[in-house]
Amino acid sequence: MSALSSWLWGTSQLDEAIDKATSEFLPAGTEDIALNLEICDQIRSKSAPAKDAMRALKRRLNHKNPNVQVLALSLTDICVKNGGDHFVAEIASREFIDNLVSILKVSNLNHEVKNSILRHIQNWGLAFEGKPSLSYVGTVYKTLLSEGMFHL
Repeated sequence: MSALSSWLWGTSQLDEAIDKATSEFLPAGTEDIALNLEICDQIRSKSAPAKDAMRALKRRLNHKNPNVQVLALSLTDICVKNGGDHFVAEIASREFIDNLVSILKVSNLNHEVKNSILRHIQNWGLAFEGKPSLSYVGTVYKTLLSEGMFHL
């Protein structure tokens, strides 16, 4: 991607890139690592707004295709690790985490999607410990743990 086109990244390009990275047409277990990292770079450099990225990922997590949901969770995690603190703050928000919890409550939720959501909430909750602005994830993790969602 040229410097000019990356400077001009907006919400529609971000949505398009996230849709492509989480496409239902990608074979299960296949990720476009280069595209995923490009999305992270755009978020980290603030060329793509973190809130818009979070909302695009949230939209893909609500997709009915479990492959799309798993890819969206994986992309979210890659962006948590590489997208910068401003993106992490959006993922730790009530808007995003409550959406994950609502997906968990779907009665016929795909087993792989459920396990992936639980694993990510657990990992993020532990990783964000000691960071008051990100504490909602840990609170939700502890609530899910007390509700027996994690079979340890």
